[in-house]
Order: sequence, then C-alpha cells, then structure tokens
Amino acid sequence: MALYAAGFSEYACQLTGLNNSSWIGKAISIAIVILVVFINVLGSKQVARAQTAIIALGLIILIAFIGFRLAQAYVPLITTADKGNGIIGILSAAGLLYVTYEGVGVVTNTAGNMKNPKKQLPIALFLSLIIVMLIYIIASAIVIMTIGVKVAVANQGHVLATAGEAVFGKVGMILIGLTALVATASAVNSTMFGDENLGIRIAKVD
Repeated sequence: MALYAAGFSEYACQLTGLNNSSWIGKAISIAIVILVVFINVLGSKQVARAQTAIIALGLIILIAFIGFRLAQAYVPLITTADKGNGIIGILSAAGLLYVTYEGVGVVTNTAGNMKNPKKQLPIALFLSLIIVMLIYIIASAIVIMTIGVKVAVANQGHVLATAGEAVFGKVGMILIGLTALVATASAVNSTMFGDENLGIRIAKVD
C-alpha cells in the first residue's frame, strides 16, 4: 500500500506542480491511505462501488488513449530501442512484473464476499489476468511507440502522463495523469480491502 500510495503522490505532484520529494509528497501518500481506510470502514458495498467507479473511469481514459494512438503508432521506435542493462534490467523487470500482477492474488481475498466462490473465483482470476495482461502489453507498446525508450526511462515516475502529453498536449497529460491517479488509488483500495477480508477469514478459522 505504501508503494501504491507513493505512486499516487508522484502523479498528484506532477499534475499540481508540487515537489514530490518534500513533506507535501509524503502528506499526499498518507492522505490517500487514510481516505481508503475511511471508505473501507463504511463497508464492503461502498468499497465495491468506489472500486467500480475508479476502474471504469481509468479504463475509459486509457482505452481512448490506446485507440487514438494505435492509428498513429510509429513502429520503428520499438526496433531502435537500447539493449538494456543486462542482469540489472532483467531483475528490475521481474520486480515490476511482481508488483503489476500482485492484484491477481488480492482477488482471492474477496472470496468471502462472493455468492458462489467456487464458480466465480476462478472466472474472476482468469479474466482479470487476461484483461490486465492485454492492457499492459498494449499500453507499454503505445508508450514506446510514442516517446521512445530513452524518454520513457527519463520519465519513469510518470511515463504515462508524459506519453499522454506527447499525443494530446497539456490536456492529454492531465487526463492520463488522472487515470494514473485513479489506478494507484484503486490499487491502495483493493489491497486494503483484500487484506481486511483475509484477516476476517483467518479469524473465523478454528
């Protein structure tokens, strides 16, 4: 949750022009965690509604960006990419993949809120894995096609917003930045909700 909250703070500071390395950035990270805790205290129905709204908004903006950019993608930027950083690059990518797909494991912690977990849980797991994988692969390719590897690495803290700015200008940066904000907020929310349900399930076991 701290990692996702830090990502939320990164994009929030970029959108507002604040210094993320100052106490303001840390305060934003703490604030989003407190807000998520408050939402979870209200109950599972409120959490589900908030999560659905957050994901829907993020997907609409992200899919619009992907769809528009696919028609103008410049493929040679992918083929002229740098060779990478050897073993360090491999380990960094492995760590990133772990964080990226961590949410799939969180899905299992919501089994207690499903009417028929034996049927619904496997479907939820496989669908979430496929959908997330497709979106990440396409979005990553679009980013590289748009700004190239070097620019992506230089702006790795807010690379999606940088790509959005390259396509749509300032408006694109704001829209994609908002998408990243809701995505990181969603990650904080789902992690909190999953851990909460896991604790309840453990407490019920004799």
